[in-house]
Amino acid sequence: MKKILVLLLLLSQCYLFAESINKDFLRYNWTENPKDFFLKSSDDSTAYPHSLLLETMGEKKGAMGCIFPTFHINKTVSKIEVKVKYKTEDCKELYLTVGSIGEGERINLIDTLQLPLNKEWTVSTQSAIVDNPLLLNLTIVASGVKQKKGKIWMSDLDIFIDGKNIDELSTNSHENNVILKKEDVIRLENNNFKDLPFSEKKILAIGETVHGSSTMNDFAVEMIKNRIVNNNCRIVLLEIPLELSFYINRYIAGDQYFKLDTISTYFNDKLYSDSFISLIRWIKEYNLTSKEKVLFLGLDMNSIPLKSRVDLFNFFYTLNAEFNNNELNTICKLLLETKTPLKNVLSIFDANHDFENIFNKKESKLIRYSIEAIDQTSDSYYRFISRDSTMYENAKFVINNLLDANQSITIFEHFRHVNYNPELTILDHYPFGYYMRNKYKSDYSCIALAADSGTILSSNLKDSNFKIEKLEPALSGSIESLINELKIDSCYLSMERLTCSDVLKMRYIGNRMRKDEFGFIIPKSRMDGVIFIKKVAEIHKRNNILKMNLNIDGLIMNSYIQALQKMKMIKK
Repeated sequence: MKKILVLLLLLSQCYLFAESINKDFLRYNWTENPKDFFLKSSDDSTAYPHSLLLETMGEKKGAMGCIFPTFHINKTVSKIEVKVKYKTEDCKELYLTVGSIGEGERINLIDTLQLPLNKEWTVSTQSAIVDNPLLLNLTIVASGVKQKKGKIWMSDLDIFIDGKNIDELSTNSHENNVILKKEDVIRLENNNFKDLPFSEKKILAIGETVHGSSTMNDFAVEMIKNRIVNNNCRIVLLEIPLELSFYINRYIAGDQYFKLDTISTYFNDKLYSDSFISLIRWIKEYNLTSKEKVLFLGLDMNSIPLKSRVDLFNFFYTLNAEFNNNELNTICKLLLETKTPLKNVLSIFDANHDFENIFNKKESKLIRYSIEAIDQTSDSYYRFISRDSTMYENAKFVINNLLDANQSITIFEHFRHVNYNPELTILDHYPFGYYMRNKYKSDYSCIALAADSGTILSSNLKDSNFKIEKLEPALSGSIESLINELKIDSCYLSMERLTCSDVLKMRYIGNRMRKDEFGFIIPKSRMDGVIFIKKVAEIHKRNNILKMNLNIDGLIMNSYIQALQKMKMIKK
């Protein structure tokens, strides 16, 4: 339990960082790297001068970066100077990397600027030459000494481009050279999604730019239904753990032992509206008259292995209530013995010929694959940092083994995952959509859902509960603001209208609100199009759900305790 709690605190640090510091050094929108995040990032008010304190995990690297817009400079080559005031303690190395990002978000140049280590306050100025910069990426990287916590204090950072401070070159007053006309977009009326140019794509990924919006959920659900009816979509993939979806598909298949109420309970602590519960019910009814059945699957994997075991236990436990099978009972027992490898569960599958009388071939393949994948990735930290590549492997398995050549698939996730360009960073971190685009080429299409304003439901990690929050109105220079000028409530904009040099801001909000809701991207390099919604509303949850404690380790342990109690009932 202690190990799980420590890990969860470390994982949450990546997301809490942007809120924890708001002083001058972080006037820029810094983001920690998901793979190489610092052990701790804090505002050190005890230091003089007032500073940002970064702590490394021994020899493990920590890294954080930010993006600066430079597209308005219109120069082929520029000299970049970085002036930083800092001091270090028990550090092995400290350096800055400067990346020049050009058309299509391609990295034109990476320069590493080594900073000398010093226990006293030091001012260092480093320079680099960048080529054709539309955006500039600056990353701070550090590592400590073995078995010691390395510390880095930074109090001032200034960036100069050809001698001018980057703050003086702010794009706040820069007019965007992209101008849209009403004929550039397709109005969305009466759910006319089948008329949109991406509707016939074999693999369509719908990416919400904010979690917690019932309006975006509703749009996604209607698009999925449209694809099922008109485009032979036979698999729906959602950003939930794959092992959680086995229960859902048993309900869809008409197994009376699997209840919709239980599925609704699974969604209580997740940022999905009741429209997805309605979609699950709708798919069940659709399958009654359809020769080719629709599957509703999870794309993700639980970050904590214990939760994976509990989800599998609940599935097999419910099956055993129906079949009263000794081998299923043994599987339930093994799943709750956390030190027992899951290969022991697979051996029972082998001895029972995949339970041919219980599972159909597709279900059996999927369950075996999931158990093998869970057993191979028992480390929570690895699961966390490799989440996007894991989702890609899951999607690839589903497509290769469960999807016929004439069928299509629809995916719903956060836009951060499904966009098909590498993150704006020189560090090795790629989104799910990047892998999918490389593998399936033009068969894979990403469409973003974006909004001008409204409210969302967030998972407030700091207070461990849900919170209704108001979105900042679309900023000038954002793709949302650009479309909003057309005075249309909802419409579709194809990226064919933009070029690979058009830099715009776009909203990015995950489970919780960010201090800075918008980030710079080159939209044409990320997606095929964007569906714009004038105003969104938050997901509605019952009052008792809104007040529930969302502490992750507490939720997982409660689910494990409940599973143990069920197991005791079997023995009685």
